[in-house]
Amino acid sequence: LAAFYTSIPASTLLAGLALSPNRWDGVDWKSADAISGLRVVDPACGTGTLLMAAYRQIVQNHMATAPAGSEDTLLHQALVEDVIIGADVVDFPSLQQAGSERRAREKGIVHTEGRTYQVVDGDVIRFRFNV
Repeated sequence: LAAFYTSIPASTLLAGLALSPNRWDGVDWKSADAISGLRVVDPACGTGTLLMAAYRQIVQNHMATAPAGSEDTLLHQALVEDVIIGADVVDFPSLQQAGSERRAREKGIVHTEGRTYQVVDGDVIRFRFNV
């Protein structure tokens, strides 16, 4: 087996192409309920860059079509609970102090959260599918 890292620019490009609104005529991008019917799967997610890019692209699609001032809490909840499942979480100050994600893992300050996790300001999240 080999390990390959999908770069952030490549992940952003792939997510943009795969989740382009004009490819998904049946999705009402302004509706968190409609978005919750999507599934984003990266079975070899590794660092999670592709899933994070997909998360950002879905949010971008939503914000482009939703009325100004729309509540994005429901969208985030739908993405975490239904679309992208599982996330490695560490707060930014701890990650910064550790110096790297690897060191943060070694220190045991990275924790895996699931569907019910409430994101806290300053969290650094690495999304995984179905962890």
